[in-house]
Amino acid sequence: MQTSIERVRNISEFKHWISYHFSSTRFYAILGFIFLGIISRLLPHPPNFTAINALALFSVSLLGGLRISLFTVYLFMLLSNVILGFHSNMFFVYSSFGLIVLMGNWLNLKQSLKRTICFLITSSLLFFVITNFGVWLSIPFYPKTVAGLGLCYLAAIPFLVNEMMGTLLYGVILFGWLVLAEHYHQGRVGRKAGVPFS
Repeated sequence: MQTSIERVRNISEFKHWISYHFSSTRFYAILGFIFLGIISRLLPHPPNFTAINALALFSVSLLGGLRISLFTVYLFMLLSNVILGFHSNMFFVYSSFGLIVLMGNWLNLKQSLKRTICFLITSSLLFFVITNFGVWLSIPFYPKTVAGLGLCYLAAIPFLVNEMMGTLLYGVILFGWLVLAEHYHQGRVGRKAGVPFS
């Protein structure tokens, strides 16, 4: 059982977590992130051509924490699924996005355009492999053999192309926004310190 001191410490940590993650700036960032995720799925688009992979990959960089990133990504997925409907492959879809958020936590340690593109492509491949494995398991159409799994992946290649194109497009946009935001922040810090910044 927890002692009273431990309970107070846990409550204090929870309050600190709330105040940190839901300060006005961060709160609006989370709302914007949720809005982009939902709109990306609801607006007319080619199959799988959405910003979800890119948002999941950059969530840690944009929101500043692994737990809040997982929470936000799963929240906009759930809210959009309320509108679009739920399906039997959701476990595999949500699992893939959770892994992509974890990849984004690794990407956040060192970002460059080349490294970002590699991560974007890898995230699309990861989503493709995990979700179509789920399709193969859940749909009776495909024989539960290696050949059946191969047929499932083969049939899904057009979706992979759309997924990769959407992920690269939105990912490069988000990467560019991060670079500009960092440049702007460094400029403000430099001006406050009286240091020239170009």
